[in-house]
Amino acid sequence: MLLFEEFVTRLSDFVWGPPSILLLIGTGILLSFRTGLIQLKKFGLGLKIIRGDYDDPGIAGDVSHYQALSTALAATIGTGNIVGVATAIAVGGPGAVFWMWITALVGMATKYSCCLLALRYRTTDPSGHISGGPMYYLERGLGLKALGRLFALCTVAAALGIGNLVQSHSAADYLHNTFSIPQGVTSVALAVLVGLVIIGGIRRIAHVASFLVPFMCAFYTLACLVVLVLNISKIPEALGLIFKHAFTPLGATGGFLGSSVLLTMRMGVARGIFSNEAGLGSAPIAHAAAKTKEPVREGLVAMMGPFIDTILVCTLTALVIITTGVWREGLDGATLSAQAFHRGLGIWGERGVALSLLLFVYTTIIGWFYYGDRALYYLTGPRYATAYKWLWTSLVAVGAVVQLKTVWNLADIANGFMAFPNLVGLIGLSGVVSKSTRDYFERVKRVTPLVGTHERLGGRMTDFHGWYLPLQYSGILEEHRAVRQVAGLFDASHLAKIHITGEDAHSFVQKLVVSDLSRMGRGDILYTLITNEKGGVLDDILVYMHSHRHYFLVTNAVQSAKVIPWLQKHRFPNTQIRDATQALGMLALQGPRAVEFLEPYLKASYKRLKLYTFEQGTFQNKIPVLVSRTGYTGEDGFELIPPAGKSAWVWNTLSNTLLSDGTPLVPCGLGARDTLRLEAGNLLSGQDFDERNNPFEIGLGKLVHFEKPYFLGRPALARLHAREPRTRLAAFTLKGRAIPRSGNPVFGAGARAGEVTSGSFAPTLGYTIGLAHIDSSFSAPGTEIEIETRGQRFPGVVTSKPFYRRRALTSLKGAH
Repeated sequence: MLLFEEFVTRLSDFVWGPPSILLLIGTGILLSFRTGLIQLKKFGLGLKIIRGDYDDPGIAGDVSHYQALSTALAATIGTGNIVGVATAIAVGGPGAVFWMWITALVGMATKYSCCLLALRYRTTDPSGHISGGPMYYLERGLGLKALGRLFALCTVAAALGIGNLVQSHSAADYLHNTFSIPQGVTSVALAVLVGLVIIGGIRRIAHVASFLVPFMCAFYTLACLVVLVLNISKIPEALGLIFKHAFTPLGATGGFLGSSVLLTMRMGVARGIFSNEAGLGSAPIAHAAAKTKEPVREGLVAMMGPFIDTILVCTLTALVIITTGVWREGLDGATLSAQAFHRGLGIWGERGVALSLLLFVYTTIIGWFYYGDRALYYLTGPRYATAYKWLWTSLVAVGAVVQLKTVWNLADIANGFMAFPNLVGLIGLSGVVSKSTRDYFERVKRVTPLVGTHERLGGRMTDFHGWYLPLQYSGILEEHRAVRQVAGLFDASHLAKIHITGEDAHSFVQKLVVSDLSRMGRGDILYTLITNEKGGVLDDILVYMHSHRHYFLVTNAVQSAKVIPWLQKHRFPNTQIRDATQALGMLALQGPRAVEFLEPYLKASYKRLKLYTFEQGTFQNKIPVLVSRTGYTGEDGFELIPPAGKSAWVWNTLSNTLLSDGTPLVPCGLGARDTLRLEAGNLLSGQDFDERNNPFEIGLGKLVHFEKPYFLGRPALARLHAREPRTRLAAFTLKGRAIPRSGNPVFGAGARAGEVTSGSFAPTLGYTIGLAHIDSSFSAPGTEIEIETRGQRFPGVVTSKPFYRRRALTSLKGAH
């Protein structure tokens, strides 16, 4: 037995020698640069995806983004965070923690890349379950099936060691030494609890993990923070030891035997990899089951794993061990961690470690079961699935009798054997990772919370001024007619949503807009303009009045980059400006029967909602939502503004609703939105007008209230109002089938008289319409003009707006 243990120790030292360390860290550095340091630049986006902003239950997959991360964290946050950190410090000294950090930092890029590839090359088995991971991208991405099988074989072996024997042994050994609980009792109890979960497969594992992981992290973090608060004066010294001895050999001190820099580095990297598993290829197996069509998006979720596991949880453990001074006393493993917490919190510290260790062990065992199960499926298909569950459950009990040192060394060896084929795949497919990342962020500059829903519904996506939005679903004409005849549902989440609050909120907004806010009451909405000092129109906006201390502005997405800095520039001292664009969704329900789709989900108070008013309440009595009644299509319309993470729920609920006659609600894209708003004579900011135009030129002079003593641009607007505009934004109709486009020249009496801003065939009317900035002498209704498009001139005539006027406003039942 001693000979075997010596052999295992030497093999572990070889596997985790300098070449392995350089290969792991080097691959992480390579991927960090090939992805543009994505772990730093897109950290915030990863948090938003985890929060559920892009979840859509209709997309293929077994688990949500959050559940996939929870399952991966269940497998990674385990004994490595308590026992592994303690072992690293006991052998390598405090400097080992620094190398754990480095491993985690570059490991974020590694894990991002692994999980991106897992999604890209995943498959669906005959039972409908998703399978993915390094074995699949080695086979399907590089054509290296033999290497894929080697990885799968190593994963099965590693799962039995890392995810099973190590975990159960650590828990049983600790509880026996600390509380005299027989090792067999702990292992058998764990085996029973594990068996009850793994029988249900990934969905039950993910469900349990998504409940336990946040709880156990919060509990353990709280315990660590209490100890650190009690030893707060020692934290700077502890951090100094970590940085100093990462590069300086540490001699023997107290019970600590001393370490070389190489040993410190080896222990930090080995324990760091054991803790967060970046580079091993295990986590991609869980993330491959996520409900998303975007590999990059799941990669962003996955990269949060090493941060949470190592940079947060392991660091807390390390600081507790170092600040309490027990690392110098010659202890190791869970005993070292337990002694640190005992010194910090007394008997409750030991009990806290015991509970944390049990939770960590339990979730790791069920998470690693899934890894081994999928790897075995890749090798043999489903025929050994039941036998594997029995073997797994049995080994949980067997782990209690294995020697700790041998178990850890076996775990390290299994880690290294898993890492090699996976790193080959990562290096070989690093170009795919780089291109996928670049293509995604070029295509998806900014996304709304409903992007997953649009993709599931087959929306034809397009870039709209940096936002990734659906151009159409079933077709522009079909969607247009649905809104005119029944109702359609639009994603308007890209519109900027800004809260203005504070004692001076009323005075501030009054200074910003050209209209008089004194005409408003609570719950009213005002359509108005923001102008610059020269009278040029920055944007047309909607102002929602909650109170004199709270206004809510909705501005155009294309102009938000100008409007928000403008607000900040002119902000009053006692005023707060909060951009809630990403925090809130926005759905527009438009059409003569819109109210019929909306009524079942709102409280009775919404029945009193009038045009250009709003109310804050709940959707289905559980989702907070602001409901307004304005519209942009020329039809009766409502806007629903829920939290971003609940937008998909609101959309799916509405879109699955049928009217009493079986009529469905039609999803609509930007194409129908544009033809509808043009028929209604509504303007598009940034296209029909911009800062070069004043309100009188674009037909919105009535919004300017000169009775206000002052607002930004008032002096200039007073001068402009006193003289005839040089040009006007005029409506026109065009004969023939030509479709004028923005920028097409307009001619009057043979001379150039202006240019088109918007043009389209009007499906409701059956002919071509448009808007154009025209010399005032040609802007009177009835004036004949010509539009040049594709080298030809087509006759047209100036007309009045709107081109289309809706029927009377549909009343809510019992309203007015």
